[in-house]
Amino acid sequence: MTPDERASLKMESVKGSVSQNLLEGPIAKNLALEHLFERASVARELHAAGMLLRRGICRVSVEEARVFAGSDDFFVHPGSNLVTTREVLAEEAALLQTVKAGQGVYAELGCGGQ
Repeated sequence: MTPDERASLKMESVKGSVSQNLLEGPIAKNLALEHLFERASVARELHAAGMLLRRGICRVSVEEARVFAGSDDFFVHPGSNLVTTREVLAEEAALLQTVKAGQGVYAELGCGGQ
């Protein structure tokens, strides 16, 4: 940063500015849930808390994030320090049902008709 650039930044204006586009708790929770289970069906509680903290910067406290991950109604706790949701469990059950229904219906791959 050049001296001119440094001089143009007055600490009072930076400190006193109002943050914009910060997410309130419920919106941050929904975004955290979407992102958390985008590619995985379970997550660690601490990962869930961290995801909420990232989505709710300055609006969600560390304690709120811990409570969210540890005891929120959104989560089911399938194992020690792991969380998932009822929706994710239902999706997995439907997938397993579809797979089981298709077993033995089609010819094996790679047989080549020989």
